[in-house]
Amino acid sequence: MIKANELRQGNWVKVMGYDKQVWDIMIDGVNTLENECCPYDLLEPIVLSPDILEKCGIIDCEDFVGENTYIKIIGAEYFIICDHVKVSAKPIKYLHQLQNLYFSLCGEELSINL
Repeated sequence: MIKANELRQGNWVKVMGYDKQVWDIMIDGVNTLENECCPYDLLEPIVLSPDILEKCGIIDCEDFVGENTYIKIIGAEYFIICDHVKVSAKPIKYLHQLQNLYFSLCGEELSINL
């Protein structure tokens, strides 16, 4: 389950095994772009993987955001590095976390083709 305070409009989540994009965030759940109302207990995060990163247009992790900001894979965990410093103290595990950090760093949405 994903908490409401972790989501933004445009985040991608899994609902009963299907990838869905959040359109509205409400008290008891979210509406998707397909106008489906989904309660929070049905929302699952999409786990980051090389395949998911590729669908975000991130082929080479060293060239992610810009010259000094990129994704670093340490073991099986993903971190955003900016000027050789980890931006997040915890690893980024899920697509919605990456989307939120990308928006915070770049001021625009991450382009995703799921």
